[in-house]
Amino acid sequence: MAIKKNIMIDGKEVPFKASAAVPRLYRLKFGRDIYKDFASLQTNVEYEDAEKSGLDIESL
Repeated sequence: MAIKKNIMIDGKEVPFKASAAVPRLYRLKFGRDIYKDFASLQTNVEYEDAEKSGLDIESL
């Protein structure tokens, strides 16, 4: 079962669908938890200086 929602982008209605497939595919491909990776990315973006960002390419 997926969640479906239409949102407006630049005056156009765009359909979006979310399911549990993305976290499962992410774990299969990278062997890591997507939610933990998002949490660490959010922490780095919020607390790091933009000029001295310590984000590595794997974080992106």
